[in-house]
Amino acid sequence: MVGGDRSFDLGEYGGTPIEGILPVRLGTAGVNVSRDTFRPSLSAGGRQHPVTRIAGNTEDSAAAWSRLPELDGMNRNRGLAEGAASLLEHTTLTVVGQAVPVLAVRAVGEGRTMALMTDASWRWSFSEAGLGRGNQSYLRFWKGALRWLVADPDDRRMVTQPSSENVLLGETLHIKTVVRDAGFNPVPGARVVGVVSAPDGEEVPVEAVTDEMGVAVSTLAPTVQGAHRVRLTSEDRGAAETVFSVVTRDPELAEVTPDEGFLRALAAAYGDRGAFLAHDDDLDVVVDTEAQRMVDEQRTISLASVPVLSFVMALFGGLAFWIRRRSGGR
Repeated sequence: MVGGDRSFDLGEYGGTPIEGILPVRLGTAGVNVSRDTFRPSLSAGGRQHPVTRIAGNTEDSAAAWSRLPELDGMNRNRGLAEGAASLLEHTTLTVVGQAVPVLAVRAVGEGRTMALMTDASWRWSFSEAGLGRGNQSYLRFWKGALRWLVADPDDRRMVTQPSSENVLLGETLHIKTVVRDAGFNPVPGARVVGVVSAPDGEEVPVEAVTDEMGVAVSTLAPTVQGAHRVRLTSEDRGAAETVFSVVTRDPELAEVTPDEGFLRALAAAYGDRGAFLAHDDDLDVVVDTEAQRMVDEQRTISLASVPVLSFVMALFGGLAFWIRRRSGGR
């Protein structure tokens, strides 16, 4: 939800199901809007969060936010809802001793919500462009917000990945898991548990604890060939999944000839729409005779039939000869 005269308390969303999923609490008493100009500041969580990462690293991102133009007012609120995180805060307004959130996010069930308490974010585009700095900060902010809202796999609070998508049978595999809080800050000391499911149905339990960077590493030595699925959880921070394959030899050197049995079964599964053809089978090519067209027309145009063109060519040819002679050429 974006601020404006039909949003938040001004839109009378207090007490509705919408309020129940917003990252801010509604029901402000008195004036619902602050019309003072202000430049929001990054919160501690905002320095790390993908929504407010508008530059390559945290330092450049913070510098970019500090030079963005001021905003002319915002919708007021009563602070963060339970489980929400503030990314941008008001520099002077407070509620219950805390800075009033200007931009807040929250995970609700399997979904995500975001509240921007102003309708003046366009100033981050037009004003910056007017100063010759372009509008990349504005574009990166909204692109990052949309990626986070649709739950881009790299923007989840828990992300896990194997050290290799393909591992040789008998080799050691490392499963790396990153755990972050609602503000996307690393969570140290978080217990990560789960199972690795092998193709034969066996489930191998895995467990690890995150370090100060919020990273947990589990070590595994698969003994069964085939595709494996990893499922991990960490308390109330959601879940993460990944897959890897165990092979008997380097996939780069694997047999690349077609699997005739598989291809025949695949063609049969499509019924009349599928057919299997071996490399030496005669192809019954369907020819659409109505789509054929043969062009046998030929036209010859003599320059003599276009006297103006002949005159122009002769004129410029003679002029070129005269200029060469005048300049001493031949």
